[in-house]
Amino acid sequence: MAQPASKRRKVSHQAGLSGPNGDFPPPTKTAEDKREQSTALDQGSKFATSLERPPNFQESQRYQQYVSTTTHNSGILKLQMDGLVSSVRPEYQTWTNKVEQTLRKLKSVIEAIPSREYLPISEAERVLYQSEKIRVPFPYPAASLEAKHTVAFEKPTNVTVIGSYPRKTVLPVAGKLVVDMCVTMPSHLFQGKDYLDHRYFFKRAYYLACLAAGIQSSKSCNFLINFDRQNENDLQPILRVEPCPGGEEEDNAADSQYIIRIILATSDGLFPKEKTLPSKCCIRIRPEHGKTEPNMNEPTPLYNATLRSESCSLSYFKQLNHTLAVSEAFADASMLGSVWLRQRGLGSSIRDGGIGPFEWSLVMSTLMQSGSNGTKPLLSPRHNSYQLFKAMLQFFAGKDLLVDPLVINSKESGIKSERTPILFDGTRGLNILFKMSRWSYRTLRHEARVSLEALSYSPMFNFESVFYQKLDIPSLRFDGFLRVSIANVASIVPDRQFKSNAILGTCQAIYEALKTGLTDRVSLIHLAYPRGSSWPTSSSTFGKELVGDLAVGLILKPEEARRTVDRGPAAEDKEAAAAFRTFWGEKAELRRFNDGSIKESLIWKGHESGIEPIEQIVRYTFQRQFGRQFSEATTVLVTLTEPLSSPRNSGKTSTPLDPQSEASELNALEKDVRNIEGMPLQVRHISIASSETRSGSQDVPAMSTNRHSQAHFNVNIQLEGSARWPNNLAAVLRTKIAILLKMAEGLIKSGSCSKTQLCLDNQKHQDWNDAFLDIVRSSKNTFRLRIHHEQQLSLLERHLKENDLGSREREKAMASLSTYKRLFIQAPLHAQAVKKLSTRYPFLLPTVRTMKRWRDSHLLSRHICDELIELLTIRTFTNPFPWTSPASVTTSLLRTLHSLSNWNWRSDPLIVTYESHLDEGTIDTITKRFEAWRKIDPGMNRIVLFVATNLDHSGVTWTEHQPSKVIAARLTSLARAACSMAQSQDLDFDLQKLFIPSTKDYDFIIHLSRKKHNNIFRPNNNDTHSLQNPSSELREIPNGYHHHHHHHHHNLIQFFVSDLESLYGSHVLFFYNQSTGSIIAGLWNPQTTGPRSWKVNQEFSTKPSSMPEQEQESPQVEINKEGVLNDIARLGGDMVERIEVRGGKS
Repeated sequence: MAQPASKRRKVSHQAGLSGPNGDFPPPTKTAEDKREQSTALDQGSKFATSLERPPNFQESQRYQQYVSTTTHNSGILKLQMDGLVSSVRPEYQTWTNKVEQTLRKLKSVIEAIPSREYLPISEAERVLYQSEKIRVPFPYPAASLEAKHTVAFEKPTNVTVIGSYPRKTVLPVAGKLVVDMCVTMPSHLFQGKDYLDHRYFFKRAYYLACLAAGIQSSKSCNFLINFDRQNENDLQPILRVEPCPGGEEEDNAADSQYIIRIILATSDGLFPKEKTLPSKCCIRIRPEHGKTEPNMNEPTPLYNATLRSESCSLSYFKQLNHTLAVSEAFADASMLGSVWLRQRGLGSSIRDGGIGPFEWSLVMSTLMQSGSNGTKPLLSPRHNSYQLFKAMLQFFAGKDLLVDPLVINSKESGIKSERTPILFDGTRGLNILFKMSRWSYRTLRHEARVSLEALSYSPMFNFESVFYQKLDIPSLRFDGFLRVSIANVASIVPDRQFKSNAILGTCQAIYEALKTGLTDRVSLIHLAYPRGSSWPTSSSTFGKELVGDLAVGLILKPEEARRTVDRGPAAEDKEAAAAFRTFWGEKAELRRFNDGSIKESLIWKGHESGIEPIEQIVRYTFQRQFGRQFSEATTVLVTLTEPLSSPRNSGKTSTPLDPQSEASELNALEKDVRNIEGMPLQVRHISIASSETRSGSQDVPAMSTNRHSQAHFNVNIQLEGSARWPNNLAAVLRTKIAILLKMAEGLIKSGSCSKTQLCLDNQKHQDWNDAFLDIVRSSKNTFRLRIHHEQQLSLLERHLKENDLGSREREKAMASLSTYKRLFIQAPLHAQAVKKLSTRYPFLLPTVRTMKRWRDSHLLSRHICDELIELLTIRTFTNPFPWTSPASVTTSLLRTLHSLSNWNWRSDPLIVTYESHLDEGTIDTITKRFEAWRKIDPGMNRIVLFVATNLDHSGVTWTEHQPSKVIAARLTSLARAACSMAQSQDLDFDLQKLFIPSTKDYDFIIHLSRKKHNNIFRPNNNDTHSLQNPSSELREIPNGYHHHHHHHHHNLIQFFVSDLESLYGSHVLFFYNQSTGSIIAGLWNPQTTGPRSWKVNQEFSTKPSSMPEQEQESPQVEINKEGVLNDIARLGGDMVERIEVRGGKS
């Protein structure tokens, strides 16, 4: 949707900053509103955010300076970002006193905890549990550590608050404020080689347990204390402290909206930096039974960086405070980054990708201080928040730290890692991105590239998609999924450095196998495992495993997803060929290709076999690398084809029409038309103008001999210019009839057509009683030919400007002009654009057909036109932000429904582009037209949905008069229900459920008898009239031209629905599925069915009003609903089985 003006949005502080539908709430105030507004945080919390605040003098001066040095559009974007930052920044004054009072009390308790003497680890653990009922959160059982190592507890050297809270850049997590309290352990509790073999982490765990015991036994405060993992790292347990419900620390509900995390740290210099470099091995595997474990010197970067990070907490806190002092925009840029990361499901924990608000701010601060090895800094503190944010995106998107590590302030060489990106801070000896895995880093780079593309495409147009839209919904984010139980994942042996974080080693092995197996079929592989939880201090984590499934998301490349032949290395490359055969085993074979090359190759079955090549590759790879049991336990969810069969083709899978056959048929028709002898004017151009000719119709798979098919190909024929065309509109229409008659005669004589029929569009409306010619070719395909005469447009416009036109005549003239533009201008342009896009996006047309089935299944066939469905789907592909273009039908369907569910059509136009770029001028023009329509028609009686394109700025071509407000609201609510169902069920979602209609909202249901109406057809002469007896001045159609042309006959049910609408359309809104309709649903119109004054010759059955007589000024009657339903039953005859009324049956 367009972003016509700078709007400030009210942002919820719940997890993910999302509203009930996954996105932010709609705009409530504009930038011109100057009064303060606040919103409660999470059901009554007193954490409030200021929606609007007047800028102070310094801010105004900075903004004026900014506007003078940048473009107008960037200035508006800067205002939007400032509004976003203002809306997410909490109001500290409402709760700062309470939190700081709790922090001071907690600090005093920690500093008063008594010391504990040195004891062997096993004995210290036993004593602590017996005296305090506190378990020590060791990374793994302490029995594996030698008994000679001892532990003790002494008063910490420092207790301070660090993190985002002191800098006032904190964002609530799950509706609660998180405050980090850092406790520095005394250095003399550790020995020089405690960095080896988890010794430091065992002593650290004991120190933390002593803190828990001291706080728990304190009588001065009442807290709820649990153990948790810092950033989901088993090596770093922490204390999670919350006010105890009903205790002294919780005076009211708002005061419980914060969490204090007690994390541990050590002084800098405890262990030498050179011992914990990423290339060092700090976990030694001891010889067993006289055998030495190989790879004893294999690096352990995650273990080393976790150890080094313990001594950097306070140092980085000081660095960030310094950057905050020298850069005015640093705080806002940090909050923008925090919002951007959270909307994409990225966070500081290892499970969430290893990059969160802290890492974002730290990387930005580091790049401001110095470049690679002391060069010029990459970022300037003079940049504004938008420039800093965009520069960070460019840094992540442009530099691959997996291939080209960035080393800052260090002369160390050879710092690299094959498993994590390297941004090495030489001053502190730490890789800042050590928690990131290869897949999470690839995800970060992918999201950065997409966001940059969106902002470059149109910053204002895509601002909401970049910042406001929630992206971590798997069904919308990925094209395919893999799922395997954690119990089966545990069977994979992890690496040594993942002994405590076993799941990481397993994920690493799965990622490497999939990356090698799927090659360039995928652009992104993302792994996610269940989130860990906190646990009571009295229980042990030993034996406590994650419960759930490991999910793997795949973003596919549309052009490569269904490839059946994989080319490997050339036979001459012996080393690469040997590695290829080692990985693939017997599946690999040597083949000679058409270009003469001899390469290792893999052959897979096509999707026609019922199994997509991707699923075949995944199962074979898992079976060969991890065993048959692991492969069989893996669920593969990759739906590239249309998920449902065509309803009109006996359950056969719907497949797109062969483009070559389609083009051949259209070329043959054009040749036959041009070769007609005796035509008064030669054919200049023939253009397609319907969904059937662009393979977007549900009837396309059955376009040959299925006599029940209603599909026909709309074709516009434009003749050469001539002065012999009359200047009278009625004469032009009759001239068209004569030309079509001549064309029909010529086609029959040439033998290219078996049947023809000349019809009129609207016999009741003479200004638009245009004719068309339906022909059935020898191939059994049906075409509908229309004559496009350019001068007709000027005649219609001239007629509309006549002063003596009455209001009713002017309305008819406007309708005629609109119909002309739709049929002869916009329909061909739209058809050509869709055809062009279908070659660029292979999954566009299958999605269009699936969307049409979704529309039909919910009984909206007669209210939503095909072109509107196509435009809604096209937007998913041409403007896919914040995602990339989908590569599966299921994903594109859900994204289209998601976009529809979040479209506020009352206040926003829908802008669709057929191209890759939409300029701001076009957006501004369309927005002004939309605003004009809303002023002209504020009640939305004529235009409800405004859908414009870069080729059609009017926005009303496909939505004029239909759908109504009731239908538009129904469409939006159905889309929201579908998205809610997909999000709630996640990977267990059954797509078939989206196509099950709900009838509970209708007033009555007409159940049709299948036995009575099947295979019954007759011409539909309600709207289109066959010209069987033309006027005397026109030639009559030969008798053989109007036999039973089954391609143009409507099903009897559709004819029945048309009769019902003509009789009761002003009082009842009918709903019907034109594909496989077995029911007709109805809604009474409350505006026309209520009491009214009695008069003779009522057009419907009435009865005395139920309104009390004393309240009636004159005799009142109301519609006799029971009588109307009885009339409907009589009209339907044997075709109507029964009519179900809400609350009963009739």
